[in-house]
Amino acid sequence: MKKILNTLIRVGTLGSKFVVLFLLSFYLDPSDVGRYGIITGTVAFLVLILGIDFYTQANRDAVSVRNNGIGSILEAQAKVYLISYGVMILIGLVLTVVGFAQVSIITTVIVLAIPEHLSQEYYRIFVALNRQTIGTVTLFVRSGVWGVAVACCFFFIPQSRSLEFVIVAWLIGSTLSVVLASVYSAKAGFFRRDGMRKSSSWIWKRLQMGLVFFLGTSALSALTAVDRLVLNHLEDLSIVGVYTLYISVSGGLRSVLDAGTLAYSLPKILKAGQESDVKSLRREVSLTVRQVVIVVSLVAATFAICMFFFVREFLPNIYKDNFTILIILLVAFSSFCISMPAHQALYALRADFQISASNLLTFFVFGLVLIWLARFGAFGVACAMLLGMVIGAVARFCLLKKVMSVRLGREN
Repeated sequence: MKKILNTLIRVGTLGSKFVVLFLLSFYLDPSDVGRYGIITGTVAFLVLILGIDFYTQANRDAVSVRNNGIGSILEAQAKVYLISYGVMILIGLVLTVVGFAQVSIITTVIVLAIPEHLSQEYYRIFVALNRQTIGTVTLFVRSGVWGVAVACCFFFIPQSRSLEFVIVAWLIGSTLSVVLASVYSAKAGFFRRDGMRKSSSWIWKRLQMGLVFFLGTSALSALTAVDRLVLNHLEDLSIVGVYTLYISVSGGLRSVLDAGTLAYSLPKILKAGQESDVKSLRREVSLTVRQVVIVVSLVAATFAICMFFFVREFLPNIYKDNFTILIILLVAFSSFCISMPAHQALYALRADFQISASNLLTFFVFGLVLIWLARFGAFGVACAMLLGMVIGAVARFCLLKKVMSVRLGREN
């Protein structure tokens, strides 16, 4: 019952995000959608780099100690994040002083990034401690509830139809999720420091351990921030708005898979990897890839058909004129999703270097192709995304095959 409830909440969260984006596209000028896209892309990237992937190592320790001693781990995480927040604010001040960015934009991004990051870290620790229900509720408050509120206000209060209103609602949602998670953690005793205080060497060691993984994940996440920032220099904000809608819809493929197929395949793949059972791992990956291909094909086709009619009937012509971008991005994200079982297998085999290498290759190819096709504007950016993700997907399967061959050779 809990699994069904968690899945429904995840689907509701994803749905509310789409509703907000569709309403923005319908009621606001495409240039406002473009500004929203730049802000969301930048905040998402900042949320990633603020954590420096410290959670990947700290949460492993949290799982081993459970409630006993988790307070000291959370305290260590807080120290790391406070420093990263300070660095972010300092960089923001420098950027405004030198005139690289407007004070209003920098302030908006920073104010949104901090509660978004804190809420995400709470979610991760809840999942690591097998508290999925409160984790999912926290996620829904952070990403879903405010979207529902915005939709209702847009329908019934015309004065609320502005980008500023959406940003304020987003901030309230993120902040409330942090408050909710903090209250729950306090009542659950997570803040009690039962173990010894973690030393600076303990923190530094885990930062170093997570560095390789961080480089890869940051390169991959940078794609959906850099693309819109570059496009903002190549085209006007209206085109950025069109691109924002289409890449958000395409990115929904990953969210659908995370809530379904990939969520159920990961435990089996992790078990086979931890037991070094290469034959079982190969079988599970092959089975999951077939399932993903079927699901992605159906969902991508559904997205394309629904968007075609939505764009034709309700949105300005600029969205219809650039509909090809959606098709390209759907193919790009489909190839990425198909390679996710290989990513899960590499993670199960603790092949962090190979994961990072494939992600860095994706970003490198994207950058090279973008330089070559920049003159084509949004179409060029979409094609760069496609080639980067396709080559990155092929690389994941090739690297997994190599890693499994090495492990199988050791067994023999």
